Amino acid sequence: MEEAIMILEVADLVTSKEDYKKGFLEIALIKSEHMRPYVAETRSLEALTAEIDLPEDLLIGGKFSNSLLTAYGMSTKALNYLKLTQEDVQLLSKEFVENYLTDLREFRTEFSIRYTIIRGDTFGGKMKNLIGTLAKRKALHSIMASLNVLGIDFSVRIKESKKFVPFLEYELVDGIDAIHWHKDEFISRILLFDKRSPIVKTNIDIILIESDRGSIKESLCDGEKYIACGELKGGIDPTGSDEHWKTANEALRRVRKVKESINTFFIGAAIENRVADEIKQQLESGILTAAANLNHDSQVADLCNWLVSL
Repeated sequence: MEEAIMILEVADLVTSKEDYKKGFLEIALIKSEHMRPYVAETRSLEALTAEIDLPEDLLIGGKFSNSLLTAYGMSTKALNYLKLTQEDVQLLSKEFVENYLTDLREFRTEFSIRYTIIRGDTFGGKMKNLIGTLAKRKALHSIMASLNVLGIDFSVRIKESKKFVPFLEYELVDGIDAIHWHKDEFISRILLFDKRSPIVKTNIDIILIESDRGSIKESLCDGEKYIACGELKGGIDPTGSDEHWKTANEALRRVRKVKESINTFFIGAAIENRVADEIKQQLESGILTAAANLNHDSQVADLCNWLVSL
């Protein structure tokens, strides 16, 4: 196992108030932009129900069936899973109207509010995934920057097609799930993102293995091919710092249990003092090989330079 790239001080790892401020602002701006279609849905619902006279009129023709079920508390995921029959839909829609849309003066408002709240759950889930995507994007940019600066040719695999293609643009990174490059004439490296490890039996955010492009599955089943594993946590809420580190630490512990000599690393956006202290202790003892605060570009660059050099 490689030595840690550097033993960072606790203060270096801790996310500052300014970092949190920037992070929350970035997410707020992204949320505001992605919220537009959900706002449009509510406005559309309000416009369509404006001329409805009675709550039971919402049941006529089945036009509002999906919206009624959503307002009843069923997410899109739930509806896709349940595969309700037309009879089920009619029964549940009627039940919702009779139980919750009883006020003749306010039933439209009640319907709209309940619909918006449940759609908000879907929006929240999408935003949670997007935060993870933003963290991955930043890590990808930094890793590819290291490869470019070092003059190392590399290709990327597009998740949808499962095909490796030459890398062309930094902007087009969200669909990438693997990077390939040659360490030397005889040795290839594959860097995988959010991949289940057959030997660890869990998903790992970042895995570096010795493999060529045609033998990734086989290499993932061979512990000797594993070079480094890391966890990437992009959530910026300080109240989640402990939980993010706990989840990442357990995943990395399981990795080391399978292969004691492997390099392990952690990159996090929300790192509070207690977590930073524990990370420092692990770096000093050699349990953890490397770490970086995602908000500190120099730390991320240093870690990515180290990772590419392995």
